[in-house]
Amino acid sequence: MTFKNTIKAIAISAGLLALIGCGSTDSSSNAKEESTNAKLFAYGVSSDYKSGELRFGDLDSLELGSDTLGFGGDAKLFSNGKYVYILAPSNITVINASEASKGESAILAQVSIGDYAYPASISFNSDSTAWLIENGTTNAVKIDAITLDAIDTISLAKYAQEGSLSANAVASVITGDTLAILIGRLDNYNATEVGLVALFNTNSGKLLDTIPLNTLNPTAMGTYKGKLIVATQGTYNASYSCDADSLRALESVDLSKKKSTVLATGKDFGGGLYKLAIDSESGVAYVSVYASYGSVPLAAYDFTTNKVTNLSKVGDAEGALYFDSESELLFVGDRSYGSEALYAYDGTNFTKIKVSSDVLPSYSATVARW
Repeated sequence: MTFKNTIKAIAISAGLLALIGCGSTDSSSNAKEESTNAKLFAYGVSSDYKSGELRFGDLDSLELGSDTLGFGGDAKLFSNGKYVYILAPSNITVINASEASKGESAILAQVSIGDYAYPASISFNSDSTAWLIENGTTNAVKIDAITLDAIDTISLAKYAQEGSLSANAVASVITGDTLAILIGRLDNYNATEVGLVALFNTNSGKLLDTIPLNTLNPTAMGTYKGKLIVATQGTYNASYSCDADSLRALESVDLSKKKSTVLATGKDFGGGLYKLAIDSESGVAYVSVYASYGSVPLAAYDFTTNKVTNLSKVGDAEGALYFDSESELLFVGDRSYGSEALYAYDGTNFTKIKVSSDVLPSYSATVARW
């Protein structure tokens, strides 16, 4: 079954709206109590990024079904309890994961946010509200977590380069009552200024502080032991590849000291850092490393030993990169031509996710729980 990309909102009973607040990296899914149901959601997108589909299946079986929901081009997945959020270039959608098999009936709301908004991240600061970060504009928008109605807006215009329509916000995390927004400050897609973390009060949206990074072109952010962990890709060389040098890095941002420290550089990883997922229990950061187009290996950084290990199973980790803390599984999408697959990695072995029919190459994944 396919959902045509029309804009609609469905009114639902307030008694069903039990959300669990959480921060996000590439995708997010946290629960305050152990859940009894879990579904794996994966979004696949074609090689030209013009068509995409959402599939799902029970987490225990590590299998995706044949039912699909279509949302046009590339989209990022985030989850909060039993709710899954699909962030497409010009709209956002929320579905009830427990009703996913019912197709369109699972859709609670979908709203247009503009042709060039390109939402990058969503972070939840209460049971009913969230902050939506837009990469294509200078806005961070506080929204109702179910109706998706706008409540408030933070302007990031002061962080945009002169003449740019965007501040290039790429990720967000909520820690306590602080919303941290990761900002690229690109100049017409060129990285000329170091990245920046801007801190805001989650309730009022008031600016609290800013913390500069040490390197250029940040791409992803998570948390580990109370600190923000930031990945930066740096600049491209003349062949649009990323050199293995110290101009890109994994950084640790100490919010109390208002300082960012480099943990490891592109020399250690072998290129620019593209996507990030963190296993806090094991103390490992998983990073997709952009060397060149089609060559994006997966690496693991150990916070205890400060060592980087290449995980050679995946050749093109431009697809999904998501860690589910409850199952302790890393979901990674390999977009290698002819060998496209979505894998679950338990820290030792890679298990290929089973599919019931042909699927588009993996782009994003998340797990919903209730």
